[in-house]
Amino acid sequence: MKIRFNTPEGKAADVRAGVRVPYAPAKRAFPRWRWYLVVLLVTSPLLFFLSKVAIGWLMASSPGVVYMERLSVNSPRPAVIENLSFGRGDFVEAGKPLLRLSDASLELLRAPLEAERRALLLQSPQSNPVSAQRRALVLAQEVTDYEARRLGIIEELFRKGAATRAEVDEAAGRVQRARADQIRSGADLEEAQRIFVDPNVPVRLAQIEAELKSLTEGKGPLEIRSPISGQILELFVGPGEAVGQGTPLALIADPERVCLITFVAAKDMRFVEPGRDVRVRFPDGTLMAASVDGSPLLAEPTPLSLAGPLADAGPALKVRLLPGEPLKGAYRVEGLPVTVYWGQRRPWHGRLPEKEE
Repeated sequence: MKIRFNTPEGKAADVRAGVRVPYAPAKRAFPRWRWYLVVLLVTSPLLFFLSKVAIGWLMASSPGVVYMERLSVNSPRPAVIENLSFGRGDFVEAGKPLLRLSDASLELLRAPLEAERRALLLQSPQSNPVSAQRRALVLAQEVTDYEARRLGIIEELFRKGAATRAEVDEAAGRVQRARADQIRSGADLEEAQRIFVDPNVPVRLAQIEAELKSLTEGKGPLEIRSPISGQILELFVGPGEAVGQGTPLALIADPERVCLITFVAAKDMRFVEPGRDVRVRFPDGTLMAASVDGSPLLAEPTPLSLAGPLADAGPALKVRLLPGEPLKGAYRVEGLPVTVYWGQRRPWHGRLPEKEE
């Protein structure tokens, strides 16, 4: 028996052993439009990619963000945050207190200075024996002068016969004793000055007083006020936290001074002209007119948060745009992404057409 594994050529598919076998129509017909739909779904990522490439090749655009003028408020000295007057996102007017600082460590500086001052005051002329000896010397001088005048009066009476020699001798003795007391007081004053008075004490006392005054002025709580009117974007500290000098405390943005910052690829730098009008698209699809604010002064890579998968990795021109109208409150968000449209590239032309006057 000879076995064949192939069908002879020219034999119909519906013929079996020379007999035609009819087949019924298919029970599950698959419409042609479904095949088209499957092909479209499968190729949609490729079509989307090709459309993006085509639009990017024909239309110049660049990513950007909403930018508000910001000001950082820093701590003027090491301190502890006592309380906060505003919260993140609040609007604060210029001159209003933002927070209060206190410094308990100042007491540690005051204590030794006050102790030294008390010790020096014990040696100062206002409270040591020097002042007492000086007063004793003045009193001894006054007693000597009095006894000398009294002696002169008694001698005059003696010459007139109204006083005796004994009274004159007694008055002279009193003068001698008064002079002796004066000399003794002067010697005691010199000794006291030599022992108790240090010429450096007044200088050091003046220094201590100046330091204590400075600490007293800085001892009380210090209020940090807002330098501008604006919205608090960030608060970097909380109550009870210790901060050092120069530590950032808050970040304030002026919502009235809003602009757009966009990063233009170097190949599209010919579009960037001062005063050029552009269109800005916000995330919700809203379009707004804007204009270029001066010539770009800086080139840097586009931030990763704005760069797309097909973005050029090279440096881009950092361009500032001014909105054609005030931004709504919903769009006054620092860092809100936008897309800027510059116009048609027209790669078949060598250069852009001149603007019509």
